[in-house]
Amino acid sequence: MIDDALDDLSRAVTTFGLDPVLGAVVSSLVSHDDRWASDPRWHEPFGTARIPSFTVTEAVDDGSEAPSELLGALHEGLRSRSDRRRNGAVYTPAAVADRLVDQALDGLDVPRAVCDPAVGGGAFLLAAARALRDAGVSVEEIVGERLWGADIDSSAVAVARTALALWAWQEIGEPIWAPTSHLVVGDPLVSGLRAWPDRGTVGFDAVVGNPPFQGQLHADTARRATGAQAIASRLGLGRLGYADTAALFLVLGCELVRPGGRVVLIQPQSVLAARDAAGVRRAVGERADLLTLWVEAEGVFEAEVRVWAPVLQRRVEVGAEGPNVPIRRLVGSDFHAAPATSRPRRSHGSSWAPLLADLLGGPPLDLESEGRWSGRLVDLATATAGFRDQFYGLVPYVVDASTLDEAALEASGSSTHVPLITAGAIDPLRSRWGLHPARFAGQSWPRPLVDREALARGDAKLAQWVDARLVPKVLVAPQTAVLEVLPDPAGCMVPSTPVVSVAVTDPDAVDLVAAVLASPPASAWVFRQSAGTGLSSGALRVPARTMLQIPLPADGERWAEGARLSREALGAADSGDADGWRAALDQLACTMTAAYGLPAEHDVVGWWRERRPAWR
Repeated sequence: MIDDALDDLSRAVTTFGLDPVLGAVVSSLVSHDDRWASDPRWHEPFGTARIPSFTVTEAVDDGSEAPSELLGALHEGLRSRSDRRRNGAVYTPAAVADRLVDQALDGLDVPRAVCDPAVGGGAFLLAAARALRDAGVSVEEIVGERLWGADIDSSAVAVARTALALWAWQEIGEPIWAPTSHLVVGDPLVSGLRAWPDRGTVGFDAVVGNPPFQGQLHADTARRATGAQAIASRLGLGRLGYADTAALFLVLGCELVRPGGRVVLIQPQSVLAARDAAGVRRAVGERADLLTLWVEAEGVFEAEVRVWAPVLQRRVEVGAEGPNVPIRRLVGSDFHAAPATSRPRRSHGSSWAPLLADLLGGPPLDLESEGRWSGRLVDLATATAGFRDQFYGLVPYVVDASTLDEAALEASGSSTHVPLITAGAIDPLRSRWGLHPARFAGQSWPRPLVDREALARGDAKLAQWVDARLVPKVLVAPQTAVLEVLPDPAGCMVPSTPVVSVAVTDPDAVDLVAAVLASPPASAWVFRQSAGTGLSSGALRVPARTMLQIPLPADGERWAEGARLSREALGAADSGDADGWRAALDQLACTMTAAYGLPAEHDVVGWWRERRPAWR
């Protein structure tokens, strides 16, 4: 099938003189990857010999035979992996683009103008072209009048324009070229509708696409400060922080579309709940109603991140409340329907993760109904996590206990050298410090300690940070399947970034806090708030501010019993009693679930048991 498409592509190039455009595309690709410059296949007449076979198999995996689709796939596939990552570009399978465009246009009059503000290889404009054709619009009018797009990459714009011409050739036997004023080289994040001078101030009927995924914690995808602030000011977002570039396109889409029009833009799942995307969620919530959510289930894209897409409809009046109707939900590449969900009860900027948490593996659970909760964790504790400054700052002051004189170490006590607790040293109500080497700063440490005296001499500010954490607390490992917590009632442990330190206001309440955090309902609640934001689709990302909002159980008697069981589990772990540790954890799970007014063997307990780590 791919060979047939390549033959068609070659014939179209020969017949209609598309070679200059394809030559420009190839030149752009060569400029990014020197391997192509010396490959003789690029200098032969266009045809199958000119397309590296591995690229075809990597780029096209959906069985598409259309040369127009193949061209966009090749445009993405021929780029190096590092170049694709830097530009955040991922080819969208035709079937996914078709279904998302169908969702965007469902219930609308036949649109006069559809826009993709980050056009890439043209997958979404091709999908829109097919949808408009099926609605009875002529091919000439579709390509010549109704499709609009932009990209900062001139080669992407050339590919999209050529792909539409090839599509027209497939349909009517001759290419139709989209006006250059419709497909433009530019950045709509910066210029908005001004990217298309011929459009004036008239919004589009639908805005669709797969904008670039560019996380801001990597130097090669981070925005420059001045440019980022200009974008933030123009979109009315204030400080952008580390919000993914793709999220900004959601706000842009609500700006580009007319009142009553639709926006469907693929997003990384991190946008559902990430702290720095809260401004985006708030801005979108003020401008548009969320009608439908789609979430992938089986890894539709080549990218390393999981994705989802909202179907938004712009309101006539900014800030007005939309209709209180259930949100439709679709799952997987086949877009099968899942049960609808109710709208979030909190402000527009709060997490959207609860809308999809059950589809991402979380159990259905509502801890905040009347009679189940008695406050929030913030009533008992504060929570903090270190950042890069603390992580790298501690490196010169970490020593291993094996390198110290044991007699001197024992004599100095915990006041001089204190254990450094990494995430890998924490299991549920169990410390693995000293039982397994810890990884810290690229090294293996059998028993890492922080030398407080050397730290005080070398970095007074960091020493104060460490001292502030040597208090009664509970340590929580991030990026785990369930909350894994380690009580430190003596306040003698130093958390290594990114371990979260939950400092307990009343030292006598450490076990109560540990019982809450170690309970299945707490893990399920955190999953609902942060689903999709972890390093893997099933991991709990545990930001300190989210943890402090965990509801506290209403049944104080059972809660106290849970605190006793947390001490029992920790004691069994310290003595090496694996059976005792497991038994205490199982009893705690049922007891604390009942403390929230749920059956002791609620589904959340089974979910928690399946995800809880085994004794290691």
